[in-house]
Amino acid sequence: LFHNGLMGSANLSAAMGKASFTGSYHVMDYWMPKKYANYTSEETSTPSYYRKSNTEPGAMKFRSHTLNLNFNYEFNKKNLLSTSFNWNKQHTPSFSNYTDNVTYAPHERITPLSTEHLVSTAMMLRNSYEFRTDYQHDFDRNNEKLVLSYLFVRNPVKNADSRVLDVEKDKVNILHHA
Repeated sequence: LFHNGLMGSANLSAAMGKASFTGSYHVMDYWMPKKYANYTSEETSTPSYYRKSNTEPGAMKFRSHTLNLNFNYEFNKKNLLSTSFNWNKQHTPSFSNYTDNVTYAPHERITPLSTEHLVSTAMMLRNSYEFRTDYQHDFDRNNEKLVLSYLFVRNPVKNADSRVLDVEKDKVNILHHA
């Protein structure tokens, strides 16, 4: 479910003589509020302990920009030059999860033996671009072609995440009693 967002695009094309140009720009920006995320609750019971876990995914934001530019020039029927540039930027900040694990003694669900709170956030940033130039020459014989191409691509992706763990009480290591 996408809420509180926008999408848009613009396209342009032109031709003049032996030259042609096309271009497009696309943008997408949306925010998925916390209330639309999936909430899960799980209970585990063994002879040694009783554990209740609640996980609540947080809100997520996504922003994307894409630009495509293409230029062609036909020198004559046998020689064609094509150039293109493509750029894409994606930014996804503010993703967080909240997990609450409470562990109790086997039959006592009043005083917790341990409580854990885990909050994690993540951010992804991609800023990629591609530049391409092609030259094509058609020969008269046997439908042969010569194609010279140059391609440069840069696609760095930065990912960052952090986790904060707060253990309020840990009187007994529950895992050793299982």
